[in-house]
Amino acid sequence: MKKETAAIAMAVTLAAVSLGACGGNGAFPSKEITMTVPFGSGGSADLLARTLAEPAGTALGKNVVVTNVTGASGTVGTAQTADADADGYNLMFVTSAPITIQPYFMEGLTYTADSFDYLCNVASEPTCIAVKGDSPYQTLDDLIAAGQSGTISLGNTGVGTLHYLFQIELFRQAGVDYKQVAFEGGAKLVTGLLGGNVDAISTVVSEMYDYVESGEIRILAVSTAERSDLYPDIPTVKECGYDLAMSLDFFVVAPAGLPDDVKKTLTDAFQTAEESDAVTGYLTNAHVSSEYMDGDALKAKVQDDSEAYKAIVDSVKQ
Repeated sequence: MKKETAAIAMAVTLAAVSLGACGGNGAFPSKEITMTVPFGSGGSADLLARTLAEPAGTALGKNVVVTNVTGASGTVGTAQTADADADGYNLMFVTSAPITIQPYFMEGLTYTADSFDYLCNVASEPTCIAVKGDSPYQTLDDLIAAGQSGTISLGNTGVGTLHYLFQIELFRQAGVDYKQVAFEGGAKLVTGLLGGNVDAISTVVSEMYDYVESGEIRILAVSTAERSDLYPDIPTVKECGYDLAMSLDFFVVAPAGLPDDVKKTLTDAFQTAEESDAVTGYLTNAHVSSEYMDGDALKAKVQDDSEAYKAIVDSVKQ
């Protein structure tokens, strides 16, 4: 009887161990994955994240669930991701600023660029200088000449954004002082330009593409290093004589410390998703450039951008 009892106990123990191995240490992923977007729903990052999540989930064999964690210009959700378990089940789809810019404006942030493992970049957008369609400023040189002889007003979406830093550096190089006007969000920024409240604005091209097509807004220059295939007739600020190239990048990260096999599984899945018809179609319709970078290339760009943006921020604080 004791032998039978011992045999039963051993069988139960082995079954428990086997089940535990299947549930806790089996092939990744074994459950759904959460992908945080540190901005509100309905914005460009949120819509692209949700478009990306479905084909990524298909490639992984488990759902990728998008959740919005808003606050403090994206830093709340970014900090939450940095502190999450590095097990592959906690990801973030984010734009550049919370990692490459906000740490230089906000004290007490609990993360740095090194707090993350970088999986891939999905898309990139330039910022730009744009005026109303009936503006007397036909070129960037015209706008800068006006600033050198008088006062011009420039709108952006606030301190700590890529557009804010772009204006600071561009007009610093041009030797122009200007009046800065901050708007709450891209829609209000575009409305402010159309209403004649500012002379020019900086934002991503996709935010105002329909107005550019209708002739109500004219883009003077974009911040890409080379002319974009999406709008080849618009010059870059480099062509206009200024040593400046910036992009708003959309990418996937995880808390630092992912196991190598988990990182590879995620990277492969998101590359497949980035190349899917759903994502490429969305980007084409949104007039956003598909810009795949693997984790190593993305990490190097984030580090380079962080250093460049820190130098601009330091120049403002002097």
